Amino acid sequence: MGVTLAVYASAGLAILSFDFPPPWAVLATAADAAVLWAGTALLLQFFKHPRRTTQTVTALAGTGLVISLLALPIAFWLTYGHAHDMDVAVPSLLWFLLFGWSVFVTARIFQQALSTTFTTALLVAMAFIFIDQQIINLFLPKIAA
Repeated sequence: MGVTLAVYASAGLAILSFDFPPPWAVLATAADAAVLWAGTALLLQFFKHPRRTTQTVTALAGTGLVISLLALPIAFWLTYGHAHDMDVAVPSLLWFLLFGWSVFVTARIFQQALSTTFTTALLVAMAFIFIDQQIINLFLPKIAA
């Protein structure tokens, strides 16, 4: 679990480094990894499946790593496009589709880990991702649009 979580965090750091200075990106990445581990442990405790924590965190971090690796070129494309006033419709659509796939995969993992319906798991996954993003945003500077 530890190695998978570390590699997952490295991929997340690579994506955040396109838009944020290293200290902010490192803090946000550490917060994301901590929320992934602690949030999953708490969630599984609440659903009475604490013994599944290692397996679930490993699955979430592993799939998050794969999705992050797929996101790297899209993040670069978006950053480059914005910096050069290019049309970013295609990379934006790809980013949106990748995010949707990520939510779906997270929901399937939670469905198995929590022994619940897909609808419940999807709601849990969306709440989990929302909370994770809110916590990450605490560590990122506000950048004027």
